Amino acid sequence: MININTNLSVLDNCGAKEIKCIKIFRLKKKLGSIGNLMTVSVQRIRSSKRLNARVKKSDVCFSLIVYTKVFYQYGKIYTHDISFDKNSAVVLNKQYKLIGTRLISPLPFLFRRTKFLKLTFVTLGLLK
Repeated sequence: MININTNLSVLDNCGAKEIKCIKIFRLKKKLGSIGNLMTVSVQRIRSSKRLNARVKKSDVCFSLIVYTKVFYQYGKIYTHDISFDKNSAVVLNKQYKLIGTRLISPLPFLFRRTKFLKLTFVTLGLLK
């Protein structure tokens, strides 16, 4: 689960390497899980993208949680179990669209049923 002030790695090629959670958009709980939106601040930039990065250090933007370290179950009829080795997210702009053009690693199948279906089209080359 993601809490406030948690550091996350970035999965897309927007130029950011590490982000820090400021606020999670969830009504009942303060912990974020896979598929939640949050407001983040950029902490580190990738060294290869330093000059032409789409985001700069200390920019505030939105992001979508993709991986969490905690064991997670979803589905009502057929339950699927997910756990990853790191906390990761994808950086979004103010209209909740992707800033990057491709993702570095594959996504869980959970995002095929959400409003962020474009994420699966960006990673289709990885899932074969």
